[in-house]
Amino acid sequence: MTLALAALETFVNVDADDLPDDLVAIPADLPDRLARRRVDPATLPAGWRSWPGPDALRDIGTRWVRAATSVALRVPSAVIDEPEEETALLNPMHADFASVTVGAARPFGLDARMRR
Repeated sequence: MTLALAALETFVNVDADDLPDDLVAIPADLPDRLARRRVDPATLPAGWRSWPGPDALRDIGTRWVRAATSVALRVPSAVIDEPEEETALLNPMHADFASVTVGAARPFGLDARMRR
């Protein structure tokens, strides 16, 4: 996932007036040996791109966190309708999460036009 996609995914879910001025990016590196799971868009509930999303969509994430079957869950982008655009969710409850290398937070900003 790119920082630009992460910013877009945030932007569509937060009112422009509520966007914080102190955004940070935190890089994470997952060793190849760690389990990852990918959500097939065809299995998502109807209206999964709507706001607010259906309860069934949140239930997928809740079940994934509780089952702890993978450290990462790759989900399709809600704002870019292309199969290669994905967001990765990390599960801190997974036994192998300690193997994820989390970098230092660094500030980043949005162009002022995004706040209009």
